[in-house]
Amino acid sequence: MHAVIKSQAIVALMFFAGCDVLAQASDDIERVKSANRAYYEALSARDISVMEKVWSHTGEATNVAPPIRLAAHVGWDAVRKTYQDFWNSLDELTVSMPEPTIHVRGDVAWVYGIENASRRMKNGQSSSGRNFGRAFS
Repeated sequence: MHAVIKSQAIVALMFFAGCDVLAQASDDIERVKSANRAYYEALSARDISVMEKVWSHTGEATNVAPPIRLAAHVGWDAVRKTYQDFWNSLDELTVSMPEPTIHVRGDVAWVYGIENASRRMKNGQSSSGRNFGRAFS
């Protein structure tokens, strides 16, 4: 998933390559923004069918979560189970990343930024806060 490359060499290359490179980079960033939005919408809706569309299903897929008990879950099956277990403990969840920073290099993209999260557990306990979120694709 989840570029703006700031160096004189890249700027010079993009200048000489013309507008097609800039348009492609802009298109790539927009696709990553769209995927990032879809992730947060799926997360907040607690919708595994949508989450399946934004996650890789490889054995390398890794999620470090949930925020309450951090652990690395590796492989899509483990990632999926983590979401389902976490969501089953909630009545409400809202998570967003209003200002993501996005980088794309070739066929690799990463997103990072501050997440705003609020949750209400099934036992009635509520919490909210800010988290650092990041994604790589």
